[in-house]
Amino acid sequence: MLFIFTGVVGFISLFCFDMASLKERLFLKRAAFIAGHGILVFSSIMVVISPDKVELSPVFKIIGPVFSFVFFLILIYSIFIEIPIKNTFIQQNRNNVLVKTGTYGLVRHPGVLWYVFFLLGLFLMTGSKTLLFALPVWSAVDIIYIILQERFIFIKIFGEEYRKYQKEVPILIPTLKSIKKCISTFNRG
Repeated sequence: MLFIFTGVVGFISLFCFDMASLKERLFLKRAAFIAGHGILVFSSIMVVISPDKVELSPVFKIIGPVFSFVFFLILIYSIFIEIPIKNTFIQQNRNNVLVKTGTYGLVRHPGVLWYVFFLLGLFLMTGSKTLLFALPVWSAVDIIYIILQERFIFIKIFGEEYRKYQKEVPILIPTLKSIKKCISTFNRG
């Protein structure tokens, strides 16, 4: 349970990263970014290696790693490649660009979806009981985090452009229209 809690602290650190970005506190922004992601990685490793296991079918031990790997790559793509990494994570917020294409045409927070599927794959691979408890807790905290981002961060950074985006693209659950938009942006590339 300790590592489930530390994972929650990781999300709190990421919200501090957003607040530091908004206040243009570059050192705090970088520190919170590194701390938040570091804590989440550490917590994830610790819950995966937990000795308490659920016995799953051997098929899941094959599906799990593939599932985890695919969704981890998509997560990295959405968060660190589609979004301009230099502006968002390294420098001050001077030339923010609202990304509305690719996976951000599917939903406004695709990283949440990919993270949940990544954790699910890890569970299928390892059968970790601790991860089974962490998955809904971390997913709920991640959803609370994006709601706070929507309300307090993105509106201030992007203004009316973000309000328009909110009307065009669902927050978390894809629609047929958003799926088509996502596919069409990849077909153009």
